[in-house]
Formats: sequence, structure tokens, C-alpha cells
Amino acid sequence: MKIHHNTTKRAVRAGIELVIDGDMVNAIRNGVTLARHTDPKEALETALRELNGGTAPKRIRKPAKARKSVDADEGDEDGEFDGEEAGDEGDESDAEQGKSIVKPKYRKKYQPHRHTCGDSLTQQIRKEFMTKIDPDTKKAKFDFARFVKFAKANDCWVPAYGSLNHGMARMNVANRLRAKIRKKAEIDWNVA
Repeated sequence: MKIHHNTTKRAVRAGIELVIDGDMVNAIRNGVTLARHTDPKEALETALRELNGGTAPKRIRKPAKARKSVDADEGDEDGEFDGEEAGDEGDESDAEQGKSIVKPKYRKKYQPHRHTCGDSLTQQIRKEFMTKIDPDTKKAKFDFARFVKFAKANDCWVPAYGSLNHGMARMNVANRLRAKIRKKAEIDWNVA
């Protein structure tokens, strides 16, 4: 049985030790078992309620920053998606608050290349899929739907990518393509 790292962090902050005992988890504080459950999270929640006099503790959450939603057909005003290739969704202050998964050193390194690594694969992807024209701005937009078909045809699409923002999905597909290129596999660019 494994205990999720976030559950462990919450327990440590509350001064509770989660101890696996067979198929059960004991939530212990100062040598006293406060709760026992098969699910580590439930054991912690029960222990926290016990410590707070039977009421569930209030969890402190960081305020969510309003995020821009991007549909499959939309990009931002310069035709690129937020976080393209590197998954960047903000400046360095966001990284300090845990909003971006991209380390500041990489964000700084990728900035001259429009937040990409700037390699030939990235340039080829941009060339092939910056084909839609926004009727309002008359600028090229990334054709994400066509890109997904391309990724599936080249066996680089994982269904979980559908839940990611477009920049993260592009980054993951590009990383899979790079791996295929390193293994001397053929990439089919003629997929509609």
C-alpha cells in the first residue's frame, strides 16, 4: 500500500504520522492512535476531525488565478497558444506560486524561440499546422484538430492528452516525435 505524497504532506503539517499496518493505516499523534482505516486519506481525515472536536478542518487553498480557456480552433492574438511546447502559463511569479510546471531556467532559455526549444521539429510542426486563418485578425492559427489526427496517425497520441491544454498536448506529442526520430522511425507529415 502506498500513501499519496499530498496526504503525507498534510499529515506532517498536522503533526500526524501515518503508519501502514497490514492492510490498514493508523493515524498517530504523540503516540496515540487517532484513527484507523484502509484508505490513508480517510484515516487522515478522521484523525483531523478527531483533533478538531468532530468537525472537518478547513483546508486552505491558494486562490486560483483566472485562466484563459482555449478551444481546439482558437489561439491567442499572435496565432500561438499559451504555453506552447513548454506549457508556460505565466511569468516567473506564477512558477513561485506553483502555477506553472515549467522551471524558470527553461522558460528563460525558451523565451527567444517563442517558448519552444526552437529545434527543427518544432519549426516543422509550426510550418505544417499554422494553417488556419482567423477571420477577425487575418492571422494564421494553429490547427489543433489536424495536429491531433497527425499525432494519432504517427502513434504519438495518448488519450490522456485530451484533458491537457493545447500547449501541453503539443509538447508531449513533440517529445514523442523526437523519441521516434532518435530511433530512426519515419514520421508521416502527409496526414490530413
